[in-house]
Amino acid sequence: MKKTFLGFGSVSLLFVLLSVLGFQYTKTPEAQPLQLLQVSGSPLETTQETLTHQNPLIIQSGINSHYFQIEVAGNEAERSVGLMHRKNLAADQGMLFLYQPPRNVNMWMKNTYIALDIIFIGPDGNIIRVAKNTQPHSLELIPSGNEVQAVLEIKSGLTDLLKIKTGDQVQHQLIHQS
Repeated sequence: MKKTFLGFGSVSLLFVLLSVLGFQYTKTPEAQPLQLLQVSGSPLETTQETLTHQNPLIIQSGINSHYFQIEVAGNEAERSVGLMHRKNLAADQGMLFLYQPPRNVNMWMKNTYIALDIIFIGPDGNIIRVAKNTQPHSLELIPSGNEVQAVLEIKSGLTDLLKIKTGDQVQHQLIHQS
């Protein structure tokens, strides 16, 4: 199984892309093969506002594994705030909203400054829907479409860049997989 942070087949292509965007890279241990460090202004900031309660999450997309450090919003109070009022989100970070029991949910972007990709995760851990490039501050409801156990919010554009799609598997200690 090939493990890459950004899902490219060629690591050298990744390094070229990162250097164009103003990033340096360093190898890190097995849990996260690539750590990005911001060295200049860039659309993929990775050193701003570190999330609390971080837990590793993996999205298995074909033969590629994508690693994220996520903050878990597991209760109603945490889910009601989510990523509101935050100005930055690193490319390798996100927020996971958990629902027990699984249910249909609606998300929105009220008081959210960051454009997001919202990933709806079914009870089996499979992605059932992806809402791309959501509009900051919008009050428009973004429905799950089916019952979900979790919703993952990541920086806008990453689902396209990493080729994350419906049917991909999300692996996290709090998501039950069949």
